[in-house]
Amino acid sequence: MDFNLVRLRIPLTTAAEQRLAVALAGPGGTFEEPLAVLCSRSLSSDPELVRRHQKPGLPFVFSLPAGGATDCLLIGPAIAELSRILSTLAAIAGTPPLNSFCAFDYQGREIPLTADGGDELPVLSAAELLDMASPRYGGCTRLRIKLQTPLRLVANGYELTRFEPSRFIRTVLRRLSSLAAYYGVAGDPETFMRLASLADKLRMTGAGPLPAPSGRRGVLGSYTLQGPCDEFGPVLELGGLLHVGKGAAFGLGAFQISPLS
Repeated sequence: MDFNLVRLRIPLTTAAEQRLAVALAGPGGTFEEPLAVLCSRSLSSDPELVRRHQKPGLPFVFSLPAGGATDCLLIGPAIAELSRILSTLAAIAGTPPLNSFCAFDYQGREIPLTADGGDELPVLSAAELLDMASPRYGGCTRLRIKLQTPLRLVANGYELTRFEPSRFIRTVLRRLSSLAAYYGVAGDPETFMRLASLADKLRMTGAGPLPAPSGRRGVLGSYTLQGPCDEFGPVLELGGLLHVGKGAAFGLGAFQISPLS
């Protein structure tokens, strides 16, 4: 499994941060109209791909603004639309055109860049990120998942009101598998199926649920899992960059993962 991605950090004034936060919390159409070329999400001509993944996920992920900046992840075809995405963000946030921003390299360092495209954009490989994360989870049997923005998952027609580890992990696996199939190199289906089955062996040993912000739905909080975490750690770490669940592309379903000794 592999696909290219770019991690950006875009500076914002306090007023622009507030306007962008309001736009992200509203209907996705605020972004979809100016980014129509990235939001059409045409179905594949491969019937087997459509059967497994149906409609592809959006090739970008915005994080909710905080601390005078917002993070934005571009996937596959969205990378070539960087200038359009920057102008869309500026227009929605009500700021002048963005002349500078930062991108993250493999070590998580911020690389200052300019919007004129004269700098080399650090394009990352999902497969390489997985390989780099693997040593951090060698022999890991416990990990913590912190849900940072409301997680909204639907099962059997109902939205979940509590954290369910196996369902959460299966959703992350489906998201990674679908993005790779549509925007990169598809992974081995048997590997994803094995991991999905193995998710049932994880058990929750600690839970600290938090209420969602006023007027929002979803699950928040910190949760500790025990089991074969060495297998899931790298996958969940990559999934944390992509968010998961309803509204993932617009800031919901953000989470962090950390191994516990």
